[in-house]
Amino acid sequence: MKFETSQVHKIRTNCLEWLRLQQRCAFVATEVGSFNADVFGVSEKKSFELEIKISVSDLKQDFKKYKHRYYNGEQYGSNYQTDWHPSHFYFVVPESILSDAKEYVAKHPHGFKYGVICAETMTVHKNPKRLHEREPSSKVKFQIALRMGSQLIRFHRDFVI
Repeated sequence: MKFETSQVHKIRTNCLEWLRLQQRCAFVATEVGSFNADVFGVSEKKSFELEIKISVSDLKQDFKKYKHRYYNGEQYGSNYQTDWHPSHFYFVVPESILSDAKEYVAKHPHGFKYGVICAETMTVHKNPKRLHEREPSSKVKFQIALRMGSQLIRFHRDFVI
């Protein structure tokens, strides 16, 4: 099944809504952080990274990224990367690959701590383990607030005016 750009935008919007309303994140934004998260959210004591994957091959490719070794404590990053290290990490996948994605994530040495969410319903099908106990920094909250402001301006330019 081929996903169109508009479908990916809808999934991204669903992720933002889930973080804001279900996880009570005060700060939510897209394409932010040291690893350019698809969607990132911060609540009072937790931070969430949601990575949208539309195919199993896309999911498998993601595990080649440095951030997974870092998130699982195999490599150390800079202070900037530490600030953006989420306490909870999820893959958001379409229902058509949900079963395969859950199985792959659960068995992967870097993925067993990660959660999996169905993109269409935003239902958690695999709960994540907490990656660390640190609270989100004020620096991260400020950076997300700046990104939120930029996204709001762009929305008004593109859709309201």
